[in-house]
Amino acid sequence: MALIFNGITECKLCNCKITDKDSIVAFPAFIVNECDPLFMFNDSVFHESCLLKHRSSDEILQRLRKYSHATGPGKRKCLVCKSEIKNPDDYLFIDYLTSDERKFLYKYNYTHLHKSHIDKWVDREEVIEELVRLNDSENWSGKYILRLLLELE
Repeated sequence: MALIFNGITECKLCNCKITDKDSIVAFPAFIVNECDPLFMFNDSVFHESCLLKHRSSDEILQRLRKYSHATGPGKRKCLVCKSEIKNPDDYLFIDYLTSDERKFLYKYNYTHLHKSHIDKWVDREEVIEELVRLNDSENWSGKYILRLLLELE
């Protein structure tokens, strides 16, 4: 979650300092693609009024709802075995990869896996191929996919 220091942290939209009297919206570090048009909201804080006036407010708030719905305690169900992942050392989370519902990777946005079950994952090889394509495309920037590929291979 974005760090907020009273009277020091600035709203990224109006550049005014945020105080404890302000109504704010703080976003976690939940957008891993630096090419994503919503990346500016990643790990950031805004005055609620500034955010609601922004042209992307509906889209970013919807993305935050999807992220919140898919993550957190009780939501970490392994795609392969369907059981809850309780051991953090045996946990792999696949973050939001694409907003394009026609893309193969779309269905793997916010996927949870036991690391010990990766080799049993039926679509693993195809996911790896698509991740390599996405990483090499002009639609992706950042190191997330490379780190994810290391976990999957």
